[in-house]
Amino acid sequence: MYLYFITKHVRLIYIKKLLIPILFILLCVGTSPIIPISNYINPTLLNNENLSEFSYNKNMPLIETTVDKLFYTGADYYINKIPIGHIYYNHVSNICWFYILPLDKSNEPTPAITSYTLTGRVMSDPELSEAIVLNISNQLEWTPDNLNMVTSPYIINEAQLISTSLLIHIICVYIILIIGIIDILCSLFLIIFPYYSKSYFHIRHSSEYKNYTAFKRAKETILLHKKNLFITKRLLIHIGTNKILILPIINIGEIYPMKRIHRPPFAKPKSTPFLNIITLNNHIHKISGFTGSELRTIIKCLNSVNSNIITEYTI
Repeated sequence: MYLYFITKHVRLIYIKKLLIPILFILLCVGTSPIIPISNYINPTLLNNENLSEFSYNKNMPLIETTVDKLFYTGADYYINKIPIGHIYYNHVSNICWFYILPLDKSNEPTPAITSYTLTGRVMSDPELSEAIVLNISNQLEWTPDNLNMVTSPYIINEAQLISTSLLIHIICVYIILIIGIIDILCSLFLIIFPYYSKSYFHIRHSSEYKNYTAFKRAKETILLHKKNLFITKRLLIHIGTNKILILPIINIGEIYPMKRIHRPPFAKPKSTPFLNIITLNNHIHKISGFTGSELRTIIKCLNSVNSNIITEYTI
């Protein structure tokens, strides 16, 4: 058996590991809302004339506009009981618009502001609009119903340019994307250079290094190949994610199968078979990922190579 087979199976391990980060990235991209980054960088410009003709578009969340005069409503905008802005209003083409301006250093609102240019997020909040209408209807000597008829259904929020839920969503998506991309790059690197993988690192820094160097120089005939396990006339080789086990069969003292019981929440217990290998030096190695019948075949093959191995077939 050539060293190529070990390298090939180490590469297969990391090729399979590519699947999960790729699925996560596709899931993030597929389920994420379309975030118009360009509009956050270059908001849509509106003036007093076309502000009254504004039509809400989810892909145009930010607008930049200049208003002639703003009047304080007497109300502030709170998030989690923390004030983040003052609420103002003005009339544009017989339509009443509400604006949320950020707090200034003094936190004291200015009763009236003239010629103000703002960049804000267009938001729809019927409950907030209704509360503001009730608050200022007496100031304007209007009834709430009549004021509602001439009030825009949208509020321009300069104090919070992005909603909290969308911000959290974007942060989570970018974290998953960054982790996924790093995971993919690491896997690709180890596919190209498998000798830097954990498996090879373990073999270079363990007592099995002598077996590894001897194995590199030898040509071995494969007696049995099951998934990532090989048995030759002299060696048992198991290629795992974190280690490569190269064990001289002559050093094996006892082998027997066992079952590991898993108890998933809200599900029936499941048993997974694995193989216990005890060497003559009393080192224990566990090999999993095989069915009961595959383990019995492995045990029979090892016993045929070394009849002195104490074996047990029950599983």
